[in-house]
Amino acid sequence: MRLPCLVLAISVLVGACRDKPKPEPTPAPTSTVSTSARCDSLTRLECYAAAHCVLENVGPARYVCRDPKGPCEVGLKQTDAKACNARPECTWKQGGCYCPFPGYGETAVPERTQSSGSACACGGGPPPMCVEKAAQAAAPPRSWPKDAPVNDGACAKHDDCAMIVWDGPSPPDPCCDARMGYVPVRRSYLDWFDEYRKQHCAKASCPGAPLPGAEPVECARVARCVRGKCARACDDPSYRKGGAPSPE
Repeated sequence: MRLPCLVLAISVLVGACRDKPKPEPTPAPTSTVSTSARCDSLTRLECYAAAHCVLENVGPARYVCRDPKGPCEVGLKQTDAKACNARPECTWKQGGCYCPFPGYGETAVPERTQSSGSACACGGGPPPMCVEKAAQAAAPPRSWPKDAPVNDGACAKHDDCAMIVWDGPSPPDPCCDARMGYVPVRRSYLDWFDEYRKQHCAKASCPGAPLPGAEPVECARVARCVRGKCARACDDPSYRKGGAPSPE
């Protein structure tokens, strides 16, 4: 009698395991932020969830949490695309490569939760936000310098490719594949562009946190993401002085 009982018990356990529902994907962390909280006291995730603040990207994985300004931010939650498009003078800007989980960038206030158990394909880019149509249309187009090295498509190995963040036209390169808001370039191009930036930034005015579209093309926000470490163009004083860039 013991054997049938044992078989029955195992069958019940196996059936229970099969009937167990699969866990749902972890949702993006949310929080309720008091409207009395100062924007510059909030973390990246708190700021994006706040109804009275605006999260702005100022560099790869670098953000500021500020008070809303202008007709497309005041009285409007940053995540409300429908309300944004309902305003005649405003348009919804999708942003690019923004991750709503911890570990993908910070404001001046470090995240209070370091891990959520979830991940994004990429992160550290600008979040979606509501912008003025006129300002969007007036923004000067970004372009690569005309004397940049030509990509010939001859890629010896994957290490020849690097990914940088860029919000303008990308140079065609059949060797490297673009993905998730990043642009593929050759490492040789990065070395050349470092020297180009150093020379031009020594002569140009490069504000520490320029408004999107306001900076000269030589000082456009370009991120070097080689070996997993990023440095923002023209944000390093050594570039403005014409010296060598700080080591990454």
